[in-house]
Amino acid sequence: MVTCVFVPTTPNPTTGFIILVPKDEVTYMDMTVDEAFKMLLTLGVVVPTWKNKPGDGRLAPPPDRP
Repeated sequence: MVTCVFVPTTPNPTTGFIILVPKDEVTYMDMTVDEAFKMLLTLGVVVPTWKNKPGDGRLAPPPDRP
């Protein structure tokens, strides 16, 4: 099973491309759409506090494949 993910480009976050990611490799982020747009438009200067941030510092699990 795969999930469709939109990857915005800078400096215009309304443009970008779509990638298909396996569902088991997706990291769900606990932020609202408003918080996500603030993060995108400020190029990461404004980052919301994550309630479910991974404890080991990684945003995604390491791949199982070589």
